[in-house]
Amino acid sequence: MTLNFSLNPCQAKLSTILFVFLLGSVFANAQSRKFYFSPNLDLGIASGYSQKNALKLDLGNSGEAINLGFRLGYYLNNNVSVFTGLEFGMYDYDMRFGSNPIAGLDTVRIQSQNNLEIPLGVRYTTFPKKQFKARHYLGAGLKVDLLNDARSSYHTVDGSYYFSETKTSDFNFVYLRLFVEAGLDIPLDYNSAFLVGVSLSDGITRNMSKTGLVSNANYGMLVGNLTVGFRFGLF
Repeated sequence: MTLNFSLNPCQAKLSTILFVFLLGSVFANAQSRKFYFSPNLDLGIASGYSQKNALKLDLGNSGEAINLGFRLGYYLNNNVSVFTGLEFGMYDYDMRFGSNPIAGLDTVRIQSQNNLEIPLGVRYTTFPKKQFKARHYLGAGLKVDLLNDARSSYHTVDGSYYFSETKTSDFNFVYLRLFVEAGLDIPLDYNSAFLVGVSLSDGITRNMSKTGLVSNANYGMLVGNLTVGFRFGLF
């Protein structure tokens, strides 16, 4: 027995419309995923610190900054999301402070800090009508930094005096940083995107302990980063 199955032009048109509608519904549902996961890598510079400078920043002697981690976010609407996460930051920078009591010359302390960081932020992302058009984002928030390790080495400006130490007691275990960020959110498909942008952060509470040997006024370094990462819709 042979079955012949065919649609007249009207049925074919209705079937096509129904198929497009159902396909669009699936895509719309995919785009409406509220939660997202975003791994990221930040590479940049950390400013130096100088007791002799009124602003305490020593931009002429910058160091390196590396930050690796992930964020979990939730879209409140098509544009605004809130996020948190966990990141590991590594910062190296110079501190210049007063004359060394032994050598009598200005001394440079090269700081190396490793921190666990918990970001708490909000992000605004544009939502263009075209699905695969690049979006712009702007975010800001607070980072809670937890000291993981700190190492220091000292030398006078002429190099005649040098020693190194590991002394986490000079630092506060917890301190806070403000950050702002901006960049592009480039869709890869309906649920994922490639992110590229820049960020800037600075301390708002003391980085070093009040009883530290070097400075109790150090609020940490100003950090500028280039950021790359991905965004994956979850559910």
